[in-house]
Amino acid sequence: MSGASTSRHIAYAGSKSFSIEYMLVLIAFRVVSFPAGSRASKALTYTNQLAFTSPEVSSGNLIGASHSSVAIAVGQKTSLTSSSGHYQFSDPTSGESNYLIANNSCNDTQNMCLAAVNHNVPQAILYFDNVGQGTDVKTQFHPVLSAYITSDYQETEILKNTADIQKIWIRNLSELPENTTWIFEHDPRSGSYSLRE
Repeated sequence: MSGASTSRHIAYAGSKSFSIEYMLVLIAFRVVSFPAGSRASKALTYTNQLAFTSPEVSSGNLIGASHSSVAIAVGQKTSLTSSSGHYQFSDPTSGESNYLIANNSCNDTQNMCLAAVNHNVPQAILYFDNVGQGTDVKTQFHPVLSAYITSDYQETEILKNTADIQKIWIRNLSELPENTTWIFEHDPRSGSYSLRE
């Protein structure tokens, strides 16, 4: 996943189905600072457990804990409901093969995220803005990690447009060894950055 892209999803309301486009927006999952002329390291842990969350958003950033979350596996679906200001996802049930599905069963639009669960804490990786009442978010997830060079983002920030950011590395996480070390390098002559394994 490299930046925001438009994806067509099928939404269901009552007995009618219609096609709806969502802007798939990434989240700054981890931000690592490397001070000029010095060494630094950062540990990053990825687990193959996913969840849907109902996040709080302020000024383009995810803030605090989500209103609700539920662990979900590929091929399952869940629904978000609200009662007296309390939000809750239903227990997942069988859904559609190869997809993760969440329905907004609230009486108004809701923000939703697909999250990776790390140490029992959901960390948003994909953001769905203003999901309409009665609408399904239906998505596939491929565990791809991209590294970008920028000074403009902070962790948990919603990345509206990554097309203008220099991407230096991309890997499918499922193809990496369980423990992997990367070396971040800057070539002062060319000004280029790289990550190597």
